[in-house]
Amino acid sequence: AVAHREFQERIDREGRRTGARVGMAWSVFQTVVLVAGGGILAALAVVAVQLAFGGEGLNATTVIIAALVVAPLAVARVRSYRTGPDAVEMDVYRLKRFAAANGLSHVLAESDPDLPAALFQVGGARVASDVMVAASPRRFEVANYSYETWTARTRMPRSATFAVLESGIPLPAMTIRAASPSDQAGAWGPQPQQTPLPFEGGFGSAFRVFCAVEDADRVRAVLTEPVQTALIALVRHGDVEIVGGSVFFLARRQLRLADVAFWEWVEDLVAMVDAVDDGGVRVGASADPARRVRREALFDGRRSSRPFVLGCLLPLVVGLAAAALVT
Repeated sequence: AVAHREFQERIDREGRRTGARVGMAWSVFQTVVLVAGGGILAALAVVAVQLAFGGEGLNATTVIIAALVVAPLAVARVRSYRTGPDAVEMDVYRLKRFAAANGLSHVLAESDPDLPAALFQVGGARVASDVMVAASPRRFEVANYSYETWTARTRMPRSATFAVLESGIPLPAMTIRAASPSDQAGAWGPQPQQTPLPFEGGFGSAFRVFCAVEDADRVRAVLTEPVQTALIALVRHGDVEIVGGSVFFLARRQLRLADVAFWEWVEDLVAMVDAVDDGGVRVGASADPARRVRREALFDGRRSSRPFVLGCLLPLVVGLAAAALVT
């Protein structure tokens, strides 16, 4: 109740009530289109099964079975409108108090963040949410980030989470991108003047490094073997860009900032940057196996989508089998 009241007061105070209503209306429209489209596709599949088993095609049974097939999807979407806002309000409640306890500022949303990394120069509708910033002893910022790109005439919503740490020493500009095909790449890329810099071994297989030709020797001096090992452990699901004296760590999907594992990950990133500033000695991720498991779960987006996929596919299989038996 307190979280709900504080959240409503805050969006009113920050003038975001209209934006929240527009977002809800757009989400409802997406649900209607999704459920209606799914129902039409399910009806076509049922009709195909009926015809294959000697039926006459579209009838009342077709409509009933198609409706039952998409019912779990409709129920899941409706439930999300009930549980989703509660989860957001609880996270904001926790982050607000976490920020106050740790000397951070917390902003619900910031449009078009003015940051020099390539991620923030592409697409439209750019919004950073749950922005948490510390000004001292060095600048530090984390947030979730959403933006949109266009493919032909199709709008593609994209998301990321970023952590920005200010380096204590001058570092050469570089871009380090995860090479794993299982990690969905964002729409941004290396800076125009940067070219590939090859590396051997496990690091070369896990990442693609880009930098200006004149910076190649300095980049290799920074990416020592201990640093490479730490990057594989901490950032193999994302990317790194060093520009303007700041180190940007970029996850290719939105992470839950109110998760303890997220701040453990940030703590390891800070320790790695500190070690690089001190000459790259004793760089490495925490050896705690439980911490490593929590970090892997934080980045495992496939795990969260599995129940949704099963919840949609199983009714379809059962519906098609029912159509065959009834026909």
